[in-house]
Amino acid sequence: MKKNEELQDYIRRLKTHLKPLPPSEQQEIVNEIESHLREGVKHGKPLDALLTSLGSPSELAKGYIGEYYLSQSPARPSVWLKKMVFFTTAGMTSPVATVFLGGTSAAFALAAALVMIAGLLRLFGAAVPFNIGTYEVPRLLSPLVAIVFSFLLGKTALYFHGKLQAHFQAVHRRYRRLFPSSSQTASTHAHGE
Repeated sequence: MKKNEELQDYIRRLKTHLKPLPPSEQQEIVNEIESHLREGVKHGKPLDALLTSLGSPSELAKGYIGEYYLSQSPARPSVWLKKMVFFTTAGMTSPVATVFLGGTSAAFALAAALVMIAGLLRLFGAAVPFNIGTYEVPRLLSPLVAIVFSFLLGKTALYFHGKLQAHFQAVHRRYRRLFPSSSQTASTHAHGE
């Protein structure tokens, strides 16, 4: 009876840590882990060893939450914000890496948009200073120069965004190693990785 209580306690704690996920995702994960544990015990593996291989419920939940956020469309602002908060709090270096990479990417993207707007405003006669060093760009060339600089700034923003995504993947891999091997396969197929 003690083993069943220990299993139920683990599942209960896992459910608690899975709260950021939609209820259907939570239930699918709980069913998967519970099945993995029951099958392992049924085939003679000690429950303690199975639980140890999964890690703490909070660490295991972080792996599943990270996978969920990585599989979601970044176009939805609420998901993007939750993703940023999750990965910012997911490790010792994550706050610095996430804020630096995300902030740098956003700053370059904003700069690209502002340069393009400034170039267009200047073409239509607005008194917008448009200089490259000490050289003032002629009004008629402003859109062309704006396009070139916006492109370069946009590419830089995409570079830092790619580094941010790579950081998210690295954090996720750290937690994913706790998944039962059958769930790694199922997750990979479910999310089309």
